Amino acid sequence: MRDIRNAVEKVGATVEEDCGFRDMRVIQLVAPMGKLWAGTDCQSEPIHWACGSSVHAVACNETAFSYILDTLSHGLRDMTIAERDDYEQ
Repeated sequence: MRDIRNAVEKVGATVEEDCGFRDMRVIQLVAPMGKLWAGTDCQSEPIHWACGSSVHAVACNETAFSYILDTLSHGLRDMTIAERDDYEQ
């Protein structure tokens, strides 16, 4: 998780833990104010992260890690004026 936080912070965003249930944690990659993730045009990207080392947990986290890398590869972009208006309401 530390490596994920470091990578996300390098692009200027943050990782926030949203909630947890059973053996899963939901974290969010949150873009700073005025920015969106360029690949999805969203301010935050939810990620399901499995706890433990079971085969299912490892497979889930490999998929999650791939999604995180894809999100980071697109980077952040500035919001348009219309998007800012939508987010400020």
